Amino acid sequence: MVSEELVRCAILWHEQWHDALDEASRQYFQEKNTTAMMETLEPVHKMIEKGPTTLKEQSFNQTYYCELSDAYKFCQAFKRTENVKELTQAWEIYCQVFKKITAQLRQLTSLDLNYISPMLMKAKVREVISPV
Repeated sequence: MVSEELVRCAILWHEQWHDALDEASRQYFQEKNTTAMMETLEPVHKMIEKGPTTLKEQSFNQTYYCELSDAYKFCQAFKRTENVKELTQAWEIYCQVFKKITAQLRQLTSLDLNYISPMLMKAKVREVISPV
């Protein structure tokens, strides 16, 4: 439990999405590799579909879920039709979300443990054993 929560604190959904969108855009726009792009975006889409477990994740979903879900629908439509217009529409949305997330990350200066990992905040044992 502790290690999962430490990862949750270290890599927020905002950061995971920022990194995934950055990588997926490189794969799509520079490498022209839609398969790799889809493979990059799939895990983060599944993550938000699974639902939030913290207030920070809930806030992320409230802010971005609808847009990201719409973009993902365009990606799924592209898989079925191979119509590039579907990906164009998806990337219009992804780019808007990327800009918003980037702005949010720039303003992020501190994290409230209650907000990002209430489980860690409530934990009685706060020692983590690390291999040497």
